[in-house]
Amino acid sequence: MKALSLIAAGALAAGTLTAQTSLTTAVDFTVTDIHGVEHTLFEYLDAGKHVCLDFLFTTCGPCQANQPYFTEAYHLFGCNEGDVIFLSLETTVGDAETEAYEQNYGGDNPPPIASCTDGNACEAAAPYGIGAFPTFILIAPDRTILEQDMWPLSAGAQTFVNYLTSHGIDQMACVVDVTEAAAERTEVVAYPNPAQSAVQLQLPAGRDQARVEVADLTGRLVFAESTAGTNLVLDVADWTDGVYAVTVHRGAQTQRTQLVVAH
Repeated sequence: MKALSLIAAGALAAGTLTAQTSLTTAVDFTVTDIHGVEHTLFEYLDAGKHVCLDFLFTTCGPCQANQPYFTEAYHLFGCNEGDVIFLSLETTVGDAETEAYEQNYGGDNPPPIASCTDGNACEAAAPYGIGAFPTFILIAPDRTILEQDMWPLSAGAQTFVNYLTSHGIDQMACVVDVTEAAAERTEVVAYPNPAQSAVQLQLPAGRDQARVEVADLTGRLVFAESTAGTNLVLDVADWTDGVYAVTVHRGAQTQRTQLVVAH
């Protein structure tokens, strides 16, 4: 189920917002992503590109859980060098909070994301009247909105593949070396977060083995393992709902993050 903001929930109950855009033709906008790059919708469309938009807010659980699928689809379709541009619009906060969201849930080499208050994403998103999050839409070069709500992502990234290829958009290899991005990682990232059954930990790079420890809020160690890799999958299906502290020791580095388990 999608998450509604409190404001959106009230508006939706009153019949003024829907779980998808009501538009059939795109409205232009220009946003600046958290890395300072400008994105103008109609410039992409006029260049013959399709555009896949992701409307989200940072504390939205379903947004967090499904963000890795959006990143995976971005990779499967050429990392914005192919026939489709992937772009996320955050609708509540500024660059700092949005960058933290990207680091926690976006995975390696995520698509560009613009924040509400610093990147103009709220103004850009307003005409689309999105009431439930996340909402993913697909826009054609002629500015027609081909898909008003690509949901649910029951097949993960394959859901995007099914939608996009049905409109003649071809997959292509990502020109950005994702393994290089992983090699440069200096923090630990858990996704999806909150997690229900399995969670992937992306670990800081390094030549030494990484010691991964997970403790509950009482300090009780619930998981511990050493690995030479940079990715580790945890089965949390039987863990108690709650917040867990993840600590990774690799060489002289110690990195920490929080993991939320919610079944």
